[in-house]
Amino acid sequence: MKNIVIGLLLLIAYPAWSIDLYQAQVVVADTTEEYRLPALKQVLQHVLVKLTGIHNINLSADDISDVEQWVQQFSYKSETGQVWLEASFSHQPINTLLEKLNLDIWRLPRPAVLGWIVHHNEIINNTQQVNRMQVLKAQAEDQGIEMVFPILDLSEKRAFPLKQVEQYNEADIQQLAKRYGVEAVLVGYIAEENQQKAQWQLFYHNKRLTWDTEHKQLNELLMSGIEQAIDKLAPKSVQQANTAGKQSNKPAPQIETKQPTVSTRLTLTIRNVPNLTVYAKINRYLKNLAEVQEIEMKNMSSNQLLFEMTVKATQEQFAKVLQDSQIIYIQSQTENNIVGRFQDNI
Repeated sequence: MKNIVIGLLLLIAYPAWSIDLYQAQVVVADTTEEYRLPALKQVLQHVLVKLTGIHNINLSADDISDVEQWVQQFSYKSETGQVWLEASFSHQPINTLLEKLNLDIWRLPRPAVLGWIVHHNEIINNTQQVNRMQVLKAQAEDQGIEMVFPILDLSEKRAFPLKQVEQYNEADIQQLAKRYGVEAVLVGYIAEENQQKAQWQLFYHNKRLTWDTEHKQLNELLMSGIEQAIDKLAPKSVQQANTAGKQSNKPAPQIETKQPTVSTRLTLTIRNVPNLTVYAKINRYLKNLAEVQEIEMKNMSSNQLLFEMTVKATQEQFAKVLQDSQIIYIQSQTENNIVGRFQDNI
């Protein structure tokens, strides 16, 4: 049986740390002031996830009323046909907010991640499968972790030929870990004939943790494996917070509405998705919405995504959440179906 083998080598990289935990970026419709404040609130949400490692943080209107005053600097840039707002925040007000919320900062240094991912008989690196590499790097950076990819020089190819990847044993992993100076190794297995399930093993501090993930999309399997590995490397306080879900997440905190009591099953079609990087950001945005109870991507083709989901809102309420996010422009609605467009030049 052929296997696609995913090995993520997690290393402590003290001098190489390059991610600013107090900085993040989001897509905006344009550069006018009208869109700036809501976008800054979204940037703040990403920064809080980076700082704490906790995915679900409940913010009130009072918590973020002064968010504009916390901004040290912001700028706009165009990338992949989209306009991005990038902002950096002052440390003191953010730290004060976290103290108020009784949340700890996941301190530096953190483990950087070397991705050793074999797919279709090649290892993903800076020259092969670049789009998928960018998705994985974005996933890790959203959790405040730097992810790098292998060099793949001739000696490495000889020592770890592709035909032997599925036969790696503990000694092999230790040798590869020593080569990259890493402390932990995450290995995942996806069967070639069944790319909807992955088995994961994390070797860290003389311990081995195992778990499975399932999804119909390969990218989802990869991203969920990285997300769970980083969660397991986080401090116990972070792990407990994420497991218990003690913070109720509102990734778009500018929308202040009471929690609805209804439950609605919907399909959501999103058009104008130009590449895997944008797909990954849309996917993370939807999964982090407080209104979303369950979500599954059913199809990705022709620059279009199709999701099925259950939301804690009426269809009209959820459509307003999407529209107000300024990430998705609602084009049409029918019963239990919403069609939107990822905003770039609206």
